[in-house]
Amino acid sequence: MYVGLPDRLDVDSDNCNGGSAMHPAPLVGIDVMEPTRIEKRLEARPGLRTELFTKVELAYCDSQHHPQQHLAARFCAKEAVVKALALDAFDPLDIEVLPGDPAPTVRLTGPAQDRADQLDVSVRVSLSHVASTAVAVALVVRRGFDLVESLSSSAHLVDDLVGGFVPDEGLGVVVPVLGPELDGLD
Repeated sequence: MYVGLPDRLDVDSDNCNGGSAMHPAPLVGIDVMEPTRIEKRLEARPGLRTELFTKVELAYCDSQHHPQQHLAARFCAKEAVVKALALDAFDPLDIEVLPGDPAPTVRLTGPAQDRADQLDVSVRVSLSHVASTAVAVALVVRRGFDLVESLSSSAHLVDDLVGGFVPDEGLGVVVPVLGPELDGLD
């Protein structure tokens, strides 16, 4: 395990702000790769596809216009989840990235699910890809933690930390802005 990672993410009920308990910061993992890298590895060893990806993942990716980009993004998501959960080792099939609307979802099994249960957390992912790059971010938050609510109620903290904030009209959350981004907000 990584040094300093808690056994559990708990609410600090002694440190309240306006009657609501303060929540710990989410754990984050990120991974990036070139889609051609995974494409070459899968071509060199065809059996690797079923070692890295579930049938559902393969069916989805193979139905897309650029399957290698989708496969690379999903592999990045698996790696990002491993980093965020601080897993020493993992079976790629224990982390399944499923299509979702509006965002993909993650299904954990085996040791990955055991770790999430131990920490009492859920996992969310964001994926992006173009011809040259695939990237994924995994966000691990305490179960029941409402990230949108937390961000919205923390507007004054963002203002104090970065010197300004703007509301995101679509989500009702605050978006921190730094330096040049503030120039056009008059």
